[in-house]
Amino acid sequence: MKRLRKSRRLDRMTNDVRARRRYFGQWAYILVISSLFLWLANYMFGSLIFLRAEGLVNQERKEIAVDFVASVTDVPVVEGEIVKAGDLLARLRSTEITESVASLSRDIANARMRRNELLARRDLLRGLVPIADKRAHDLTRLRALHEDGLRRGVATSIEQRQFLVDEYDAVLESERIKSELAGVDAQLAGLDDIMAKQQDALEQILESFGEGVVRAPVDGVVNNLHVATGSVVAGGSTMMEILYGRPYVLAFLQPGTLHRLKVGDEVVLEYGVEDVRGRVTQLFPVAAPLPVEFQKSFRPAERSQIVRIDFAENTIIPPTFTKVEVRAAGSFGARLAAAARTMLSHFKAAFASNL
Repeated sequence: MKRLRKSRRLDRMTNDVRARRRYFGQWAYILVISSLFLWLANYMFGSLIFLRAEGLVNQERKEIAVDFVASVTDVPVVEGEIVKAGDLLARLRSTEITESVASLSRDIANARMRRNELLARRDLLRGLVPIADKRAHDLTRLRALHEDGLRRGVATSIEQRQFLVDEYDAVLESERIKSELAGVDAQLAGLDDIMAKQQDALEQILESFGEGVVRAPVDGVVNNLHVATGSVVAGGSTMMEILYGRPYVLAFLQPGTLHRLKVGDEVVLEYGVEDVRGRVTQLFPVAAPLPVEFQKSFRPAERSQIVRIDFAENTIIPPTFTKVEVRAAGSFGARLAAAARTMLSHFKAAFASNL
């Protein structure tokens, strides 16, 4: 059927030159809603599909502490200062150490005096032993001769009894001297052991105190300086830390996600408008609590797997304790394709397990 004439719109006049209305507003609205939906989905579920983690730049650290109560007389370093091994960090004065050193020194001096007395006594007893043995031997010989005279009738029994008493006293005195000499030797051995322990304790105290001088054990940077001139340091408390070694990143990876991170994977570390490359070197088999700066407000404390990431060579490393964002290396399309493959493999595994 052929149309006889073109139909007219009732809302337009014959000479109306208005162009047909376009629907740009509708398309813009749809685009905004779609973008908002994609952003919300990415915000809520993106971390389950793509590699996203937060981390901190760290370094190895050595704590500088003392095991005695001391007052700080000088602190020539400030937090953030670069130090070399052997550089002066602080000077200390300790009444506790002074008293301990004085007490041990006094005990060692008394022990030496006692040892000298025992040595003199031992020398005297060693000189008396052969004399006492000879006296006992002579009296034994004389008693035997007197017994022979008693049998021949040229000696009396009264004299015989006196010889027996003298022999007994001589033998008893000889054994007493030998016993005392053995006791003196035992006392000297015990005293030598005590003096050696006292001397070791004194040397350990002097070594740990180091004349009140605290020096840097390694090359590094002073961090967490807790003392100042005039401060009192309790035994076992940390005065400062020394950060040393090449910086690395400790990242906190949410467990149970679709992406699989393994040792050797290359990642991108973002901080501010900068980004650097890194490589996963260690996956720790523990889920540790997130640091305070990573905890979400009004939510229970979360735990994440710890991952160590080393910076690539010849890269500008951010300052220690900088917060970084970790994502997978490669373009968005490559990461999206990898996520799709991972999801597909999960769906296949789930489907196979249900068969």
